[in-house]
Amino acid sequence: MRLAIFLLLALVASPCAGSSPQIAGARNPSFETIADLKGSIDDGGYAHVLRVTVLRTGNPFFVQDRTGGMEVSTQLQSPVLRIGDQLILTGRFENARYSPRMVATAIRVVAAGAPPPPFSVTPIMLASGTYDRNFVETEGILDSRIQDGSQLRVILLGGGERFDVAFPASTSPALLERLKTGSTLRVRGICLMNPLETDPLVPFLIGIRSPDDVRVIAAPPFWNRQHVIELLGLTLLFGTVVAVAYSRVQQWRFRTVLNERTRLAHDLHDTLAQSFAGIAFQLQAVRNSTRGGGTGLDAHIDLAVSMVAHSHEDARRSIAMLRPADLEPGSILNNLRQQAEALTRGGQISFTLSASGAQELIPRQHETTLLRIGHEAITNAIRHSMAKTIAITLEVSQMRVTLTVADDGAGFDPHALRQLGFGIRAMHARAHSQGGSLDVLSSPGQGTLVRVSLPIKNRAPFFKRALAAVKEDV
Repeated sequence: MRLAIFLLLALVASPCAGSSPQIAGARNPSFETIADLKGSIDDGGYAHVLRVTVLRTGNPFFVQDRTGGMEVSTQLQSPVLRIGDQLILTGRFENARYSPRMVATAIRVVAAGAPPPPFSVTPIMLASGTYDRNFVETEGILDSRIQDGSQLRVILLGGGERFDVAFPASTSPALLERLKTGSTLRVRGICLMNPLETDPLVPFLIGIRSPDDVRVIAAPPFWNRQHVIELLGLTLLFGTVVAVAYSRVQQWRFRTVLNERTRLAHDLHDTLAQSFAGIAFQLQAVRNSTRGGGTGLDAHIDLAVSMVAHSHEDARRSIAMLRPADLEPGSILNNLRQQAEALTRGGQISFTLSASGAQELIPRQHETTLLRIGHEAITNAIRHSMAKTIAITLEVSQMRVTLTVADDGAGFDPHALRQLGFGIRAMHARAHSQGGSLDVLSSPGQGTLVRVSLPIKNRAPFFKRALAAVKEDV
């Protein structure tokens, strides 16, 4: 029985890694603190014994007691450690700039427990080196990301200090992509004062244990440099678009005014000028009758007075910018005939009129255009050609409507007159405004032919009108 008890005591007292501290030649078997080791001189053979809590596992791993933190490395096959485990460490220490490092010769797990809370400090306090190898918590603004091989790091700015935050090697790069530049982060981990392994401009590094040690407490502010530049760019772009749009509107307004003035000029030409031409024709007839002692002067004078009244009405209508009186369907030739007879009453010019196709198919806007061009062509023939016969032809198909005015007068050079005559330019403008074409064929001594052709674009309404006309005939 005594032998069994002796052997049991020997096993318990024997040094074993992970079971009891190995205190070879220890001068004081009581526990020391990490603060006691700071500033100590390593004598090479003295074994220090500490009671600490695990902050981060691995090799080296980090521990902490009530006085500070420390880095521990070992060549032993140490037991499986968990964060928060209570340990008794035996080993020798190495001098470091800010805190000691221990090389453990014996590790014993005393109890499992919760990890200690971090020291909540500012980046300025961490830069002093007081919290080297301690479990700390601080805040900073994310400035940039760095991937050095398998090591993922971010740079934070806080309190005028620039420091690194190192993630574990198992951290996915996608996690860092979710951290927006400019956001405020709260990080907790081991503070490492080691400028030799980091950027010389970075005084310390926070080594976090897992991605859960990083928390976003504020999103990036909107008014950062990139957003301000983008906003200025959008403002300049919007201003440019507004300026271009305003310029286009002004140009459109100018063109509208110019087109309206041109239209008014055409209307005045087609009304007053043509009426005055008729008056001049009648007065010429009066003068010829006076010279020949003929009769019928009162009729010529009455007709001239009637034309003056008609010209006054046309002038009033044009000045008021009203459209001419609406034409009845199929009345283009009748209007042209009435105007021609009014201009040449008492003269020696004869007219022939012919039409083909359903005039009811002609769109309303085309009727006005054809009437104005026909008036101008007839007036020019009476005033300039000394024609004896004027032939007016109207042809209507499903796709086009064509009006032809031909005379047997003296003719002219159309190219020269197109450059000088306002009436020719007005006829071309009216035809082109409706998508049509105008041909003026003439030569000296061979008479003149004016042909205007306008397309009928929207056919469906015209088919309805044609069907209605057929029903009326039936």
